Amino acid sequence: MKLNEFKRIVKDSGQFNIDNRVNKIDVSSFISDSYYEKKKPFPRKMVFSALSLIIILTMGLFVRLSVNPVTTLTIDINPSIELELNVFKRVVNISGTNQEGLEFIEEIDYKNKPIDDVIISIYNKGVDMAYFSESEAYMLIGIYGEDYDSEVSLSAILGGISEVTILSIFQHNQSDQQYSLYLSSESAESDDYIDSTVGDNQTTVNGDPTYVYSKIYDGFEDISVLANDYGISKTKMLLVIDVFNGYSEYTTESNLIYLTELDIATLIELYNDLD
Repeated sequence: MKLNEFKRIVKDSGQFNIDNRVNKIDVSSFISDSYYEKKKPFPRKMVFSALSLIIILTMGLFVRLSVNPVTTLTIDINPSIELELNVFKRVVNISGTNQEGLEFIEEIDYKNKPIDDVIISIYNKGVDMAYFSESEAYMLIGIYGEDYDSEVSLSAILGGISEVTILSIFQHNQSDQQYSLYLSSESAESDDYIDSTVGDNQTTVNGDPTYVYSKIYDGFEDISVLANDYGISKTKMLLVIDVFNGYSEYTTESNLIYLTELDIATLIELYNDLD
């Protein structure tokens, strides 16, 4: 009896008289109005469109730079060849400038190849066609670039090709003056250099100015015209004139014609033997 009474007292004492005020509380007073504002959607389409435009413009610029030639190389190995290079020093076009050159370039894989790879391909085909041997190969290369530094940079690449003795002719000198050509044998042992100035029909050989141009070719203006007259490249014509002016025994036009008919190897050897 006492136990039941005790349980009742405990039960009554455990109850709390608290009103349920849940329905009386204004929940909205605890929530900011900004919570209900609709968030603006992230402009994904606009961002993706901008990125796509940037990618397209970048690809367009790359393609443009890849196909536009900025440098021309003339290569004489007796066949005469002309290469056009893009800003990345890759070949975008090849052509033959005489009949031998047209036949020589057939089946040469050149498209977008690095210039040194194409030179090696030309070397290998030259060996196959017996224009030179594996142990003795000469190339006369004219480098017609945008400025002197670009031509020197390209010449350094050519100088790393050990299979070929290359005589490089630059279009510019260190002052970036055009129509001045700078001759340097990259692969040969000779360290001889000659500066030649086409302007005013004058050339300088080892510091000694001579006027053979004006003596033989009165009114001569463009060396390309003279090269076309003899059926050789402008680069070879420049080397012929330097050799002609560098040797006292060459004094007549028949001597000049003789030099234009020499093979490249003999002509380069004559140049390297200049005092």
